[in-house]
Amino acid sequence: MAALGLLFSLLPLVGFGNNTPCQAPTDADPTSEAVATAAHKLLKSTFPTHGGILCVAIRDLSISAAATPELVAGFVNVPDKIPRGTTRLRLHSGASDEEGWATVYVSHFDTLAVLTDPLPRGETMLASSIAPALHDVTQSGHQYARYRDLVTAAIHRELIATVNLSAGALIRVTATTTRPVLQRGAAVTMVHQRGDVTLRIPVVVREDAAVGDEIRARNTEFRTNYRVVVLDATLVRWVATL
Repeated sequence: MAALGLLFSLLPLVGFGNNTPCQAPTDADPTSEAVATAAHKLLKSTFPTHGGILCVAIRDLSISAAATPELVAGFVNVPDKIPRGTTRLRLHSGASDEEGWATVYVSHFDTLAVLTDPLPRGETMLASSIAPALHDVTQSGHQYARYRDLVTAAIHRELIATVNLSAGALIRVTATTTRPVLQRGAAVTMVHQRGDVTLRIPVVVREDAAVGDEIRARNTEFRTNYRVVVLDATLVRWVATL
């Protein structure tokens, strides 16, 4: 295959979707834009559950002289998980013959949670004190909390800080925990729906728990253990008999 060495070194990121952090270069080559767009479509179709924003930048590109800008990109080997950073693609234009190759850099951006005010360890985190921040997590070594997930948890479950948090800092997943509503040994009522009948059985919880947690409980009279979900400070729901 005759190859035309079209090499593009570190082109600016090509963005996709609304409010992306990626900006298309004003003097971008049409072919490189077509390849970046095709690569992005391939990633989104192969990994449809990915929730963040993806950006694709062309690092190197080599295509045949006969290739058109309407290229589609395909992985030589489709990875098991969505790529981060440098990825090698092969290019073709709908036929089986390979038209060239491209080295692209895949950036990941996500809307993470940032604390607007300092929060000492052990204090309650409020939804009003959490702000969104679009952040590059491509090479991040930490697992940060997504904004929508943390706000939802702060609204519906009482969160407390596990470490001292400063204002403006991204919030790691491990930086918060849910305040327990039940202590080990607490006596509560287990509800068990069987058809149209609702059974109410007294049980003792075997571990500290917050609303929504799945824990062990025991009925001391019949010496039976259960797996239950905590509904509130007085009720749990049957999941399984152990």
